[in-house]
Amino acid sequence: MATYTKAYTRENTLFSIQVWEEHQGHLLEKFLDENVPVSIFDVRGGVASVYYHEDIFPIWRELILRKSKSDLPTIERIMEAYNHQIDVLEETWKRGQFSTREELVSFFSVMALSWVGVSVTYILPEVEEIDQRYQDMGMELRRRSADFLDNTDKVIYATLRELYPNLGDLVKYLTFEEISANSIPPLQVLNDRQSHYLYVGFKLYTEESLEELASRNDIVIKEEEVPEGLTELRGQTAMTGTITGRVRVLHSKSEIGTLIEGEVLVTAMTTPDYLPAMYKASAFITDEGGITCHAAIVAREMKKPCVIGTKIATKALKTGDMVEVDASSGVIRILG
Repeated sequence: MATYTKAYTRENTLFSIQVWEEHQGHLLEKFLDENVPVSIFDVRGGVASVYYHEDIFPIWRELILRKSKSDLPTIERIMEAYNHQIDVLEETWKRGQFSTREELVSFFSVMALSWVGVSVTYILPEVEEIDQRYQDMGMELRRRSADFLDNTDKVIYATLRELYPNLGDLVKYLTFEEISANSIPPLQVLNDRQSHYLYVGFKLYTEESLEELASRNDIVIKEEEVPEGLTELRGQTAMTGTITGRVRVLHSKSEIGTLIEGEVLVTAMTTPDYLPAMYKASAFITDEGGITCHAAIVAREMKKPCVIGTKIATKALKTGDMVEVDASSGVIRILG
């Protein structure tokens, strides 16, 4: 029986989610001799709760360490190739969208290959047994591609809106296979996916709950629980400072405009789309993230208190709550 825990919250097209699974469920074997356990994507209204095998990061670490010991040149080649791929991706991001469906279809494999580099460089700096220069190289590439998924997904979304203008936001729910064949399913099918879908093991499910799928596949889903009577929560300091203010919980990009000047922004994670809200917010609190995540970088630039990696902030806090954000100690106190 495998145990899965929620690792990320992401708001992306189904196309990007399929690329995500393609790289870790198919391509890694080509480079690291073994794939990692597939993820579970539980998607509602386009917002995906991404569940990973609870040992996914030790598994990743072991794969990279083992490969570095047996064939370090392959690790070097992955990073060198990814360095070049970032150059290509940056041009794609500047371009904004593709002109044809064929270009978009071809981009699937380019993006999947690039994602191998994303994953390796994300884990590499944490593998202490590897020479420091490789750790440094991984960290530098990680910084360059901090917004890899968000920037790339914007290109995909913009292209799909241009190709299928009558579908509006429903383009987010087209599969790579449907786009490749230029075979658009009935609107009801896309509406069902917008309401809810699961993507796991390279298969799409719309008539099954996460609990049902987990039970059928002998999987345990371990959720982060909010302790009863919670009065404070903790995370990692990304930018020091203390502020007291009202909470505004944002669950999706569509809610960004609701944040009022001076409120404390609480969200699973931020992307460049959140900048208008971040300029108005007095402090940031996230469920996810490390010291190089988007929220942490922006907080340091704006010099606003920021606590990341709380895991439960979006569950524990509600819009309108009064909180004290003591970012210097990584503590959020619920005042009422």
